Amino acid sequence: MNRPQKRSKSPRFRCWGLIVAAGSAQRYGQEPPKQYQLIGDVPLLQFSLNCFNAVPDIAGMVVGVSAIDQWFDSLCQAPAKFLGVFVGGASRSETVLRGLEALTSHAEADDWVLVHDAARPCLRVSDLQYLIDEVVDEEVGGILAAPVWDTLKVADRHGNVHKTLCRQRVWRAMTPQMFRLEALTQALNACLGSLEDVPDEASAIERSGRPVKLVRGRDDNLKVTVEADLDRVAAILKNEGRF
Repeated sequence: MNRPQKRSKSPRFRCWGLIVAAGSAQRYGQEPPKQYQLIGDVPLLQFSLNCFNAVPDIAGMVVGVSAIDQWFDSLCQAPAKFLGVFVGGASRSETVLRGLEALTSHAEADDWVLVHDAARPCLRVSDLQYLIDEVVDEEVGGILAAPVWDTLKVADRHGNVHKTLCRQRVWRAMTPQMFRLEALTQALNACLGSLEDVPDEASAIERSGRPVKLVRGRDDNLKVTVEADLDRVAAILKNEGRF
């Protein structure tokens, strides 16, 4: 994917990584959880750690793990910019909020935080840098995303087609998602106690009435959800020589 070079107009900015790896194996159905499944001899989480570590604009990163995590220390190698792990919460929002709190001893309120799913190991250094370059001069923030090409159907409660969605302006949200520390903290706190957990950080920002920029990501920035996904991401990573 050819992308134009964009220079930041910001005189000063700092970016921090927050990698979410606190999920259980509920949908994946195996142990260890998907973030620790091996591709070659490398756990999925390690690919994200290495990617964030290789981007010059990333000042440091924290990783959210489960309270019963027993794999990080034995399987992962902490890179130079790794600041530590923190224990995640009962929901994604709570986990990210705890990560933001962990970053407050290093970051300032207007610093940028890039939240990334450990289950997306195909993120490239160039993708991460491109997101930063495109968003750093925005007032609110933005996310990697990709247009939807498939025809999308909405089902009724009987499993029949209820309606067909117009896909012309429909995008698949990906990670990283990049927002300022204080603004994201406020948005997520405002969503706590709602009947349904927000599915991602952008959703919390959207609920606050602020715009979120869509930054074109690669279609192969896949998320491992079920076991079959592991073979797909392994093929991508092997083709890139990353293991």
